[in-house]
Amino acid sequence: MLLVSLGVFIFSLVFIYIRYWIINNWTGNPANDEKIQKKRIRVRKQKDELSEKLSGKSEEYVAILSLSFEDLLHKLKNDDLKAIQVLNAYRNKALEVTATLNCVTEFIDEADELANQLDTVPKEDRKPLHGLPISLKDNVGVTGYDATVGIAKFLDSPCRADAVIVSVLKSLGAVPFCKTNIPQTMLSFGCDNPVWGQTRNPHNPSRSPGGSSGGEGSLIGGGGSIVGIGSDIGGSARIPAAFCGLASIKPTAGRISYHGFKKSIKGILGVDSVPGILAKDVDAVIGVSRHLFGNRLQSELDPLLPVIDWNEKAFTSQKKLKIGYYLEDDFVPATPGMKRAVKEAMAALEKSGHELVPFRPFDIGNVTALAIKLLQADGGHYFKEIMFGERVASVLMLTKLGVHIPNCFKKFLSFIISFVSPRIAKVFQASGGTCTNSSRELWAAVHLKDDYVRIVSDAWKREGLDLLICPAFACPAPEIGLEGRFTPCVSYTLTYNILNFPCGILPVSKESQEDQEELKQYPRDDKLLSEIAKTTEGAIGLPLCVQVVGLPWQEELVLRGMKEIENRVKNLQS
Repeated sequence: MLLVSLGVFIFSLVFIYIRYWIINNWTGNPANDEKIQKKRIRVRKQKDELSEKLSGKSEEYVAILSLSFEDLLHKLKNDDLKAIQVLNAYRNKALEVTATLNCVTEFIDEADELANQLDTVPKEDRKPLHGLPISLKDNVGVTGYDATVGIAKFLDSPCRADAVIVSVLKSLGAVPFCKTNIPQTMLSFGCDNPVWGQTRNPHNPSRSPGGSSGGEGSLIGGGGSIVGIGSDIGGSARIPAAFCGLASIKPTAGRISYHGFKKSIKGILGVDSVPGILAKDVDAVIGVSRHLFGNRLQSELDPLLPVIDWNEKAFTSQKKLKIGYYLEDDFVPATPGMKRAVKEAMAALEKSGHELVPFRPFDIGNVTALAIKLLQADGGHYFKEIMFGERVASVLMLTKLGVHIPNCFKKFLSFIISFVSPRIAKVFQASGGTCTNSSRELWAAVHLKDDYVRIVSDAWKREGLDLLICPAFACPAPEIGLEGRFTPCVSYTLTYNILNFPCGILPVSKESQEDQEELKQYPRDDKLLSEIAKTTEGAIGLPLCVQVVGLPWQEELVLRGMKEIENRVKNLQS
């Protein structure tokens, strides 16, 4: 029996090694490599021409870039600044930032014409976001531009129409001016792909900017955009905001139209992908949100969208709130700095007179695994289809391995991994849609999700909570190339995609020397935890963000909580 078991074990390892070798050494389709090369040449030429056009006005650009969101809009509406001036200032800065961080994929040529048209509009007829330059994630549909999701086969397939949100932003006076990088397939919180390459963190280029809206996080964090549109299905807007020190909101599914975005996976049940807003501060997130929520044009262009107007009363209410909190979830412990950030946010809210009580969603490890099963409930079939013939970004290698290994071997390998890291084993076994191989199993998984949502929301209501605050992630931004090792850490964000609760992110502090000293006490009895501790070493100065959570359709309350924390934290730090 022992010899049989040993033989099975050796055979399994050999089989896995062969599969991994084939995947890892797949050279891709030469035709795709040619498409990538041609695209890069065209984009390089576009950027060089734009750089030459914008040179020589650095003092004017610096003055514009120093303006707050509200001051910028005020000057644009009153004709103190021209839309074309502001566009040029941000394009010039975006060129500078992307030269170092590789965050912009393409500039939108039509931005010039749009800005010049806006400058002819009489002051009294100007829209709320008149002249505001806005960056867009790669997968946001723009007429005439590719939405590649980092995959070569999607090159040279320009979108035939703007995404609904792009049309609405234009109607509000905004100027979409560039598209930004993503990880291959967008199924990662790294930001690397064979088409556009690796994007880096503006606070430390050796660190990850997060993903999948990593290009947005990097560009805005580097000052090359004031506000941008990303997407979020597991933290894809919130994680880049957390790693790059930005404000962001993931709304309830249906509050902002997702029509016209290219999806990473088609036909998902149980987890909705939604647009996300990223900005350099909370005011900018509020300023864009108040004009998107309930927008009538948005409802006309997407008739499936409920019309829920901006709730000014909820946003401006002075009512004292009851706010739940937790310092870490019950799956992946948070590092000392991340816990300190939550404590500082708690202190800020308490100084405003709000009541803070412990409250933590339960069984987060199993919920994270359930979400991953739902995201790949087709057994990874669509993933395999779009990745066939593609070079594989290193950050996606473990994902590709997971969907190619048969379930029987995956269970066995997960058993072996569990001796080193039960947390990694749980997530790895869920990859490729394990246990959702029939409609009956899929329905059972969706039923489990629905039950969990009901249990958590009922507990929330019993406690009488208005909001919840918690860490944005388990640790500060990890080193580039290591993101795949920390997949279980998405438990901090993915939980609220399963729940479909609106969430906001904002920075409250930075990793300190004291945090580094306390890191010595961080548990390391699991390979995942030892890797978290290792990547957090030397993270001094990286942003520490918190997450503010509300019940569905209560985005205004979430934004109110974010603004109160931001104001108090700024006062304490000044």
